[in-house]
Amino acid sequence: MQSDYTPPDTPTIAPSRYAAAERASPRPDERAGPGQAALIGYALLVCAVLLAGAVMFVLPRMVPSVQMPPAEVASSAPTAPDAAEAPAPDPDADPLLTPAEQASARLDAQNALAAVLRVSEALRARAAHEWAAQAYAAAQTQIADGETAYREQRFPAALRAYAAATRQLQDIEKNIPDIVAGLVDEGERALLSTNSIAAQQAFERALALAPDDARARQGLARAQSLDRVIALIAEAKGHEKVGDTARARSAYREALTLDSAATEAAQALERIDRARTEKEYARAMSAGYRALEAKQFETAKQRFEEANRLRPESGEASNALKQTALRATAARIELALTAAANHERAERWNEAAGQYRAALALDRNLDVANSGLARASTRTAMDMELEKTLAQADQLGEETLYRQAQTLLDSARAVADAGPRLKRQIATLSTAVTRARTPVTVVLTSDGMTVVSVPRIGEFAPFAQQQLTLLAGRYTAVGKRDGYRDVRVEFAVDPASPPPPITVRCTEPVQF
Repeated sequence: MQSDYTPPDTPTIAPSRYAAAERASPRPDERAGPGQAALIGYALLVCAVLLAGAVMFVLPRMVPSVQMPPAEVASSAPTAPDAAEAPAPDPDADPLLTPAEQASARLDAQNALAAVLRVSEALRARAAHEWAAQAYAAAQTQIADGETAYREQRFPAALRAYAAATRQLQDIEKNIPDIVAGLVDEGERALLSTNSIAAQQAFERALALAPDDARARQGLARAQSLDRVIALIAEAKGHEKVGDTARARSAYREALTLDSAATEAAQALERIDRARTEKEYARAMSAGYRALEAKQFETAKQRFEEANRLRPESGEASNALKQTALRATAARIELALTAAANHERAERWNEAAGQYRAALALDRNLDVANSGLARASTRTAMDMELEKTLAQADQLGEETLYRQAQTLLDSARAVADAGPRLKRQIATLSTAVTRARTPVTVVLTSDGMTVVSVPRIGEFAPFAQQQLTLLAGRYTAVGKRDGYRDVRVEFAVDPASPPPPITVRCTEPVQF
């Protein structure tokens, strides 16, 4: 049975070139009506349509589509009376499709067209029709060829045309980075030649292709401010020419604010700053040397440090700092040694030792300070011992103290160039030692009933009067009597002024 089924939204399939081949070169006896061969061909065509409908509805996509090569299709048709006269098959022609394959190919062509149009419109929005006019036009031609094939229901041909157009458009898209780089280079060359309009146009074209390109954005900003930058640089040069470096520097700085890549402004600022630095450096060095000569070492240090900050690469300021430190140390050493000498002359030996120690803290290998410290330390110890012994002069009658005092006195007399203080100490101690060995007669009186004793001297029976010969010193007489409270009488013996009679007696009865 013959079927007239047509897939939904699918145009009627136009007869293919293969059907035309079947009717080529008819014989004269066939023109009057269909012969046996024609009936067989019609029957085969009906069977093919029925088979296609079964495949569409019963076995969709379960069995791979079988496309008969042109030779087999031709062999299945009735043999023409003269096969040698049939036209040769076109090798580029699409194979005969089943209705299902035709519908699928149509959908694929629609999707391919939508995709290629998206790419085409995106490139047109980026002005590809201007900077890639030839290639873009060729892609449009391919799209038009595809649309023609689609209208003629030659969907595989349409697909091929759309694919070719897509490849052409993708090739254009791949060239965008190189085109953008070229436009940016063109803009930068225009900047160098101070052509702000040409530069701005080049960067704007680059940004139309690549809106996020950093070089193009920066270049456009520079191009937009180029004329103002040029004017500021010219103004700065005028100020610099008349010696107004402050206003020149301000104008150059403003130019750099507008265009950080303005090389001329940057170089001019560096030149002005370098000249100002040199001037400030020279002023700081001069002030430092003046302070150094005046022995104002702290001020000199501050000025040389300032110069070193201005020009750290210069060795002059660093050497001046070292020189300042050495001279400051030498001055402190000299000051300490001078003070030590003054203390020595005044025989303030402890203070002199302190100044020698201060000098050695600055230079421990200083010979004069080492020898001075040894001398001052020895004299400090002697001075302290002399003062201590003189304070105990009334006890020199004791043998141990007497011998120590005698030894100390000999050491003091051995010092060369004794000063007034030491001479006075020697004289005083010598007198004290002599007096300690000079006997003095001391008279003790009592009541004849009290037992009197003097420690280190002896105990005496009750007496009315007793004479003792004593050396200088302090003594204590103790009196005892039964039934009376003991008494103690202290007295000093000094050869220079003998004491009056000393009375020792117990007069206070003890109450029981």
